[in-house]
Amino acid sequence: MVSQNALSCSRKMTTPVANERLACHQPHNKRREIVHRVEGLASLTERRSRPYRAAAMADTKGSLARFVRFGVVGASGVVVNQGLLMLLHGSFGAPLLLASIIAIEVSILTNFLLNHVWTWRLSLRVPGLLRRCLQYHAAAVMAAFAGNVIVLMAAVELFGVDYRLANLLGIAVGTVINFTAGELWIFRRERE
Repeated sequence: MVSQNALSCSRKMTTPVANERLACHQPHNKRREIVHRVEGLASLTERRSRPYRAAAMADTKGSLARFVRFGVVGASGVVVNQGLLMLLHGSFGAPLLLASIIAIEVSILTNFLLNHVWTWRLSLRVPGLLRRCLQYHAAAVMAAFAGNVIVLMAAVELFGVDYRLANLLGIAVGTVINFTAGELWIFRRERE
């Protein structure tokens, strides 16, 4: 005699759902059912992760493009900073520390405006301009102090490096700090 359970196992089911509902209670069929469910979850996870991976890649490409634009804006800031430093200290004899602070401040403001409208592509009419300007300024001042002033003064005073070269080294350190702050703090809400 054939048991009822064995008969139900021999029937062909037409859909996976029907197979799952009428699965046999024999050990090998239990294993098959578990494998089927795990494979289904794996395929579901893979389908869900594709858009996530695409978005992550697009964001990485977007971050790279922003970093390139940030670098171009930064290069214009270097020209402003270096030109003002050379004008104030080299031509007018202003103390190096004062000339450096003024050059940094002017380049921070010009870089903010260019980064706002070009690097992160925001209109000047987007709400929160003053907040972003203050955040940018705070981050840039920290970056400038950590990069420009400390590196500039240490390189000149401790190692005898020419002030123009020391200023460029400080700008390089400040650039990395400043872009990271812009990407993760200042312009983050507007991109999401």
